[in-house]
Amino acid sequence: MIQQTKKKEITKALKLYQEGRLSFGQAFTLAKVSPWRFVDLLKENKICLNLDEEEIEKEFDRVAMNSF
Repeated sequence: MIQQTKKKEITKALKLYQEGRLSFGQAFTLAKVSPWRFVDLLKENKICLNLDEEEIEKEFDRVAMNSF
């Protein structure tokens, strides 16, 4: 059951990110995974990472400060 719930959260986060309805940070937070894992999930699902360099730094810095 927990595994199924986790999978649903990840699927929802991927879909909303792909549609542009969530930012990268919002999406990996919704999926309850690290930003690095979310990047892997994007690759596995052939979804483009839509971030500029500034956004990437901001999101990874935020995670580092909050220790995911």
